[in-house]
Parts: sequence; structure tokens; C-alpha cells
Amino acid sequence: MEPNLSIALCVRNDEARLPAMVRGAIQLARRLESSTLRPVCEAQFGFEVLALDERSHDNSLSALSLLQARVPELRCIQDLAPGTALQQAARTARGRYWLFADSPIDEELGLWAVEQLFCGYRASLVPGELLALERELGQHEVSWPRGGLLRAQHEVTKALKTHGDAPVRAAPRDRSVRARASRILRGRAARLGFARFDRPKK
Repeated sequence: MEPNLSIALCVRNDEARLPAMVRGAIQLARRLESSTLRPVCEAQFGFEVLALDERSHDNSLSALSLLQARVPELRCIQDLAPGTALQQAARTARGRYWLFADSPIDEELGLWAVEQLFCGYRASLVPGELLALERELGQHEVSWPRGGLLRAQHEVTKALKTHGDAPVRAAPRDRSVRARASRILRGRAARLGFARFDRPKK
């Protein structure tokens, strides 16, 4: 059975955060299994977690190997060039609904983001943190540009705007001036082709 949901985690030198990233993705998927907003036609709800490693120099691969042995829903994709994890996710994800993250997922925000898709929206996002979208939109808009999460958010927003539509938005967890400035700089760097800078600071 193909999964209904694909959660893609972009990984680069994230050894310390990986257990929390994977654990958060699994917990979120379990909550979505029992969501009252899930379409009734989807009686069975399966999910996959994709960990896409962009040539980490720390022990991220070892951590992923240990996690994969304990989490059957986890699939690891390695040796990706910086800025290509989401491209690969868009070519690999099998779910009808996609959720992209490059840091540990806030469970409530993740639940909100995917449930917007259940309600019929094509995409939802939390700036710099999460992007949820339907598979067809993701295959068209995320499979070609290099960059990270903010680049993907930009391309999806731009594509929907051409059809008079827009993603649903929620405020990020950190609304400080410093965090907002960081998101702006990351987004500009990604659009200019500096994919390695479109990453959250740890």
C-alpha cells in the first residue's frame, strides 16, 4: 500500500538533532492517523519519513542508520549535493500529501499544516519552518529548483499566485526581529542560488 503522507526531512550535519527530527515526524504522523479532518475515503492511513542527507560531515549517517533499524517507516537517501534534498524528495515521495521540514517539527504546527490539505487547500506553510502541499503541486514546483525549504516555499507561492491562489500561512514559532531577519536573508540567498545558506541555524 502506498503511503498517504510523506514527511521529508532535509539533513546536513544534524547528528544531534536527528533523533528529535525523526521522533517528531513519527509522532505527528500517528496523530494524523486519527485526525477527524482526514478524508473518509482514506480508510487506511500509511506514511513514510524520508531523511535526505546532503553530504553531512558529522555522524549524521551513522545516526540515520541506527534510527532506520528501529523505525520501519524511515527511508534514508544519502550523498545528495547541497541544495538538492527537496528536489530528490519531490522525485521520491510516494504520498498524496507532503510535508517538508529542515529542523525538528513543532507537532501542533505540523498537524495544522497537513490538516489544511485534508480540508482542500493545495499548500500551507510556516515561513522558514514547514511546507505542506499536495503531490501534484510538489512534483511541478519543487522537483527542479536547487535550494532549501525557503526556496521551495517561494516557488510554490509564486506558482499558486499565477492561478489566483495562495498557500495558507501560520506564524512561525520565533517571531523575533532576529529570526525574521534570518528568514529573509536565507530566502534571498536561496533565490540567488546560494543553496547552502538556505538552512536554519542550529
